[in-house]
Amino acid sequence: MLLLMDHRRDSINFESSTRQRAGIIRKAPVPTDYEKKQQKKMEEYSRLLSEPQKHLPIQDIQNDTIDWQRRCREIVREYQIRIGTTKAPNHKATAKLEEKPKQRNKMSHSAQWLFNFEKLLKFRQQHKHCHVPCVYDADPSLARWVKRQRYHYYLFMNSKPSPMKEERIEKLEDIGFIWHAQEALWQERLNELLKFKQKYGHCVVPTNFPENQTLATWVKFQRRQYKLFQQGQPSYMSASRMAVLEKYGFQWKRISTGNSVNPTRTAPQIRQAFHNTAA
Repeated sequence: MLLLMDHRRDSINFESSTRQRAGIIRKAPVPTDYEKKQQKKMEEYSRLLSEPQKHLPIQDIQNDTIDWQRRCREIVREYQIRIGTTKAPNHKATAKLEEKPKQRNKMSHSAQWLFNFEKLLKFRQQHKHCHVPCVYDADPSLARWVKRQRYHYYLFMNSKPSPMKEERIEKLEDIGFIWHAQEALWQERLNELLKFKQKYGHCVVPTNFPENQTLATWVKFQRRQYKLFQQGQPSYMSASRMAVLEKYGFQWKRISTGNSVNPTRTAPQIRQAFHNTAA
């Protein structure tokens, strides 16, 4: 039996050596530099975690409540910083954050709403109306707040979540606030037309008016809507709007005296040109 086993062992060794010489048996792969570095790092970690007493002060070893795992993580962190696998903490940036003064508490939503409402009252006192323009360079935040109130009102009227309340609606309506954006825009253009009349003495805005081309386009649009209204067709014009415009001397027929009307012409000259066009 022993002779048979020795014979088999010799056969296996001979076969293995033969295959190795022939290149049949593959050799173990040679580890790369990266793998060697990772292996060395893992061995260092294992040594640090298995023998923490060699890296701890005496008073910490004598303390029974010491957090061994926390201290070991700190040691590994310091080792990572030393070998360059991670960055050291930026203590200057941390100090700046600590020195940064705390921000003041922001105003509550109710206090902020009342603050903007007071600004709207001052606007009304100055301009005699609440129609804040969509583009209001004097106070853009007030224009955004007015637009936001209309949107909140829309949500409130459609039974959707909204910060709008009955109390706020009453306060805004008491000072003549207009909820519908289309009506508010019409009032805004009307105020621009009144400023034009105050400056030039009439409401005949030129077709080409570089000073306020938007107003010129709006005046042209009012005449077109008036024509549709008179013909019984769908129109944005209404009897109330017609009465307001006619109250300030708005002319429904365009006075054609060339490509544009000179806004510096006096009111009698405008009336004479209107009568000449009608004739």
